[in-house]
Amino acid sequence: MADTSSVGSLNTVSQQVQTAVQQYQSTLTSQQVTPLQNQQTSLNARLTALATMKTKLQTLYTTTTAMAVTGSSSTFLGLTASSSNPGVVTATASSGATAGNHTVLVTQLAKTDLALSDQLTSSATSIVDAEGAGTKTIQVGNVSVDVTLTAGDSDSTVLGNIADAINAKGGNVSASVVSDTSTTSRLVLQSTQTGSANAIALSDTAGTLLANLGLSSSVVSGRNAFTSTAGGYLNQDASTLDAKFKLDGIDITRSGNTVTDALTGVTLTLNGAQNASDLPATVSVGINTNQVQSTVQQFINNYNDLLQNLTSEMAVDPTTNTRQIFAGDPTFTMLKVNLQSLIYGQVSSVKSGNPANLFQLGVTAAADGTLSISDTTKFNAAMAADPTKISDLFNSSNGLAVQMNNLLKNFVAPTSGRMDSMTSIVKSETSSLSDRITTVQARISNQVTQYQNQLVQLQAALEEAQNLDSEMSYILSGDLYSTTSSGLDLTTSSS
Repeated sequence: MADTSSVGSLNTVSQQVQTAVQQYQSTLTSQQVTPLQNQQTSLNARLTALATMKTKLQTLYTTTTAMAVTGSSSTFLGLTASSSNPGVVTATASSGATAGNHTVLVTQLAKTDLALSDQLTSSATSIVDAEGAGTKTIQVGNVSVDVTLTAGDSDSTVLGNIADAINAKGGNVSASVVSDTSTTSRLVLQSTQTGSANAIALSDTAGTLLANLGLSSSVVSGRNAFTSTAGGYLNQDASTLDAKFKLDGIDITRSGNTVTDALTGVTLTLNGAQNASDLPATVSVGINTNQVQSTVQQFINNYNDLLQNLTSEMAVDPTTNTRQIFAGDPTFTMLKVNLQSLIYGQVSSVKSGNPANLFQLGVTAAADGTLSISDTTKFNAAMAADPTKISDLFNSSNGLAVQMNNLLKNFVAPTSGRMDSMTSIVKSETSSLSDRITTVQARISNQVTQYQNQLVQLQAALEEAQNLDSEMSYILSGDLYSTTSSGLDLTTSSS
């Protein structure tokens, strides 16, 4: 008899049994698993479509949320500032600014302070010879600086060490060494910030190092002008370091050329000085019409994107009867109807005489419902007349952005929104389906194993029957006792 210890292993059965088992398993899988897997594929496709739809809904919701804001924070009332003479002054405006025109006459730009040491022979040792070796302490601007002098140091070496020590402190004065001729050097000190408030203050704390550089206390206190050989300041009058300008005829002085506190919400940047008799520049602060148009265009773009996605996912091909993911879905059918109803409807809360719908602003709808600003002349005329008329259409109490924002909120609200609810349901169905597929596959595996064992047993029985049949045929054919022994022919003996 056949060895049945290998029952259940496809590798130990005949090719016929193996083929039969595979066909049986394929049939069961096709009948019981494949339909479930097709459902799972469909559900996964729906999840993807829901995620895409939610993204487009969220984008439009975010846009309408911003558009619905009123007051100084409104995206429609963003202010901009312009200058009639940018070479003299430029300006930017923030939400705290007030629309209006202002005159600016710049008579003096702010600048940094500059001081120079005496002209010293680079190779000489006059500084060390006069001061002596050791550590000297000087006050430079807002920092105290220690400088070590070594006997034999050349003047250029000492100046370099002083500059390095000052710069290492990181105060409000920077230092460098300039070789004004091939044989001479000078220490150059420059304030890091403009204005008289940042004028360079110098003094010797321990030693007379600065005095030996030509920057004695009398030179510093008197702000003596430097010469081609003597130390001193570039600007004798510290007030010349400040910016001076007239704003609407009012004299104003500031330490820098960027002025943030002269006009509320407006930053003035002074770029060039004028003569007192020159024509002042005009700074105009007003609503940023480019931002208004950009805001409306963004709304149109986001709306079109959502509408096209809805149309595509709800489509039905009448020829092939091919239905897309959301074809016939009442939730999205009503969403599309409500969106278009808002677009084509009238806004009741606008002020009398203001545009009550998009089409009065020059916006038109194509055959597929998508929008565009086709009449730019009408749109620009509305902005030029009064940009607030445009904002009124969107963010008045019952404005277009307000209504659409309320509609979309029902779909995109975290957890409670329809999109999250629908997604949660589909995910639950997908998980349940995965469990069913696992269960069915396990059942099929057991059935296949039983079927395989039955075939193996039948195969063994068939082989045993074939062996028995072969033995019987052998006996009946007379060949079983055909062998002779000692010359005796047993097959022919008398029974």
